Amino acid sequence: SLGCPTDGEYASLIGAMRKRRFTAMGAWEESADGLLRSLAAQADYRIAADGGWRLARRAGLTVERVIGDGDSLSLEERTELLKLGIWQRHPADKDQTDFELALAEALAQQADKITCAALLGKRADQALGNLFTLEGPARAGARIEVVTPEERLYLVQDELQLAQARLGDIVSLLALSDRVTGVETQGLRWPLRGEELSRTATRGISNQVISLPVVIQLFEGLIWVVHRPEIYVQQVGL
Repeated sequence: SLGCPTDGEYASLIGAMRKRRFTAMGAWEESADGLLRSLAAQADYRIAADGGWRLARRAGLTVERVIGDGDSLSLEERTELLKLGIWQRHPADKDQTDFELALAEALAQQADKITCAALLGKRADQALGNLFTLEGPARAGARIEVVTPEERLYLVQDELQLAQARLGDIVSLLALSDRVTGVETQGLRWPLRGEELSRTATRGISNQVISLPVVIQLFEGLIWVVHRPEIYVQQVGL
């Protein structure tokens, strides 16, 4: 068995909709707990991946399922989970991360939209692994959204309209597939018109919203759309 231990500071929450599922994982600022509550309120089913349950408790959220080995939780927290009867417990030595197991639960609930919060954490290996793992649910037809306090990421294979976009926001397009063809954009400073983006090039990074609505379309492939509101752009001087 390939061991996939979870870092003690790593947690996650998933939300799903149609059933919309909501998953949270990783580092999350307490000052952004209001955003966490808002996301959870929009979900029909909430899943905490291991230490994500601690985030949920702190924010006053109720989750339907906690999935993982419990290595990010204290003895007191594990004892409480056992009493609640919502813990899908797994061994520490396993072939999947807790987040991948949480995704499997979201798909088992027939989620057609999956929103992930606190997903990126403080470990590059976990963050990259999580982002790559989301390709499976996307190809299965689920709409994927990853939320941080500063940005929203969307995994797109056809069309996306950025309903929350405002003038001055930064929008980046990053190919997850080897190549993405037929990329069309509307509302961005540097438009793409039926063009191709490659995973090994940075052509789509740091575009800017100049008109509304903002629409991204593509013919073939999978692309990450990263939306960073202008207020955060000003703070870091981008």
